[in-house]
Amino acid sequence: MSSDDDEWCPNFLCLFGLTPFAAWYAVTGSFVSFIVTINGVLFHLFFPRSSLVRRYDVACNACFALWVNLSVMNSLVALFTLVGGASHVLNATLVANDKTKDAVHVVAVQMPLWIVLCASGF
Repeated sequence: MSSDDDEWCPNFLCLFGLTPFAAWYAVTGSFVSFIVTINGVLFHLFFPRSSLVRRYDVACNACFALWVNLSVMNSLVALFTLVGGASHVLNATLVANDKTKDAVHVVAVQMPLWIVLCASGF
């Protein structure tokens, strides 16, 4: 591992992708949006190389997705959750370029899951 791998390198693109969650929290007081925003800031800004913080963020988001879907039982919510979840898995396993991976994360993971919160009223 080179010394460059140890440097703190915040992920500003993915951090920017949290803006809709922060706005949704500001408008609705959504608990889920608040936690998603806080966890995302922790990971993407402060601990972008921490596998522990990443796993915690992913686990929280998976629990929220399950909770929201079981609460509303709506096919549109389920569809967008599936798109976001599948995109997360495919992006993590198939995309090699970091900048491409970040852009895919914002467009295909964060945005569908934000739509889930809006459509579900969470």
